[in-house]
Amino acid sequence: MMPTQLKKMGDSHQEATEKEVERILGYLKKYYQDDPTSPILYYEFVIDPNSFSRTVENIFHTSFLIRDGLARMHLDSDRLPCIAPVEEGEVEAGGSSIRKQCIVSISPKLWKEIKEAYDIRNPLIQPSNMQPE
Repeated sequence: MMPTQLKKMGDSHQEATEKEVERILGYLKKYYQDDPTSPILYYEFVIDPNSFSRTVENIFHTSFLIRDGLARMHLDSDRLPCIAPVEEGEVEAGGSSIRKQCIVSISPKLWKEIKEAYDIRNPLIQPSNMQPE
């Protein structure tokens, strides 16, 4: 009986992760559509200035967008990491030939430093109990 319960629990966590990834993709697309010529700075997108744990969750969920080819990262002219959604026609079904990934590490100290350096006062990704406008 226990393995069945664990499998069901695992499935529900996977489904919750998928829903959160889709929700975050919605925010990314909305901000990009609002101003497609202005790059979305990665740290401004994922940092929640009110919660280190939500920031870690945002980084985690955003990583699936990169992995699955739904978003891409690049460096702007100041060599700061930026994120943008991948257009429908650009998404390769299961193709990862040109996709690159990296590891992002963050500590509470670094989180505070980034918040101050980027002057982040409000989260771009609202907590999951709030929806995009």
